[in-house]
Amino acid sequence: MSVAFQRHWATAPRQRGRIVAISLVLLVLLIAAFWFWRQRPETTKPKGPGVIPVVSALVTASDVSVRLNANGTVTALQSVDVRAQISATIKAVHIKEGQFVRRGDRLFSLDVRTEAANLGKTEAQVVKSQADLANAERNLQRQRELFNQNCRRPGDGG
Repeated sequence: MSVAFQRHWATAPRQRGRIVAISLVLLVLLIAAFWFWRQRPETTKPKGPGVIPVVSALVTASDVSVRLNANGTVTALQSVDVRAQISATIKAVHIKEGQFVRRGDRLFSLDVRTEAANLGKTEAQVVKSQADLANAERNLQRQRELFNQNCRRPGDGG
């Protein structure tokens, strides 16, 4: 080493501390920059297939087939809600899936045993009610006759 450098190094301890501190800061910054550079994601590589082939053709006029296989949504112009007016068991189905139907077409046949039993029960109730009415009319007629004859039953309070 030269004498001038040794004198300068020995005479300037403050400058020597500054140089060491600056060197350490630069070293830490270089290490941090290198670490961040290594950690960043690779953005230069394309994600997905490389080259997509494109096919071109000349435009021609031609017929388009009526039948087409495609995915999509079909919306009906008219729709019908089928609701039961009665509850019964379906005995037979007279239509097929996708079949067009018109007003008045028979769709289902229902099991009528339950309805026939209900009808019989209701008819029996009507007959019973008519018998009760006839009995009440006879009792009313009898009471009127007794009232007209001025006859009273014992215990009627009279």
